[in-house]
Amino acid sequence: MKILLGAMMLLCWVATMARADQITGRITAISGSEIVLVTRLGLVNFNAAPAQAGGLSVGLRIGESVTVSSRAGITTSIIRAKPQQALWPDDIVGGD
Repeated sequence: MKILLGAMMLLCWVATMARADQITGRITAISGSEIVLVTRLGLVNFNAAPAQAGGLSVGLRIGESVTVSSRAGITTSIIRAKPQQALWPDDIVGGD
């Protein structure tokens, strides 16, 4: 039951990524401008192109920790985060 509830919560959390304000995680895959992060709650995909086009993205490398900010599903900035998960800022999901 706990696993099912956890999976349902994760699906709901990933579904709200379109409204997320700030998510921190470790980069696990890069394909063009598509990036995959492992966060505290699971995997999150996002498009880095808007932040990169605006000059608001650090260089992206697999294994690095970053904090991704977005508004209405559009990535607005990508900054470096501490490598230790315990030092990551709190995620802000669904903020307006």
